[in-house]
Amino acid sequence: MLPPVRSQDEFVNAHPVMKARMTSQVGRAFPDDATRETMLRACMGLIKPCDDRMGGLFEHLERSGRNDVTLIVGTSDHRHFMGDHWTGEKTLFQNAASRGPLIS
Repeated sequence: MLPPVRSQDEFVNAHPVMKARMTSQVGRAFPDDATRETMLRACMGLIKPCDDRMGGLFEHLERSGRNDVTLIVGTSDHRHFMGDHWTGEKTLFQNAASRGPLIS
């Protein structure tokens, strides 16, 4: 797991709106390493069932001969800050919440 993207300067000099998010109940929980690690493990664990289902789809496409004529695009808008920028939930448009991968 990657370390969170944050700096002490970012916290000290935060805009009042960001400061309110950073010091909210959720904002205070995610900078705690134990809470962040628990949440990240849970989120990563949810990827396994999706991965398994996609594997079955890819096998079916190959067996049916549709592999070369099928385009699958996957993305997600369900992102969290997970401690990045001293926050937890996504509310504002920042890289940590808006740059979900586009896989094709």
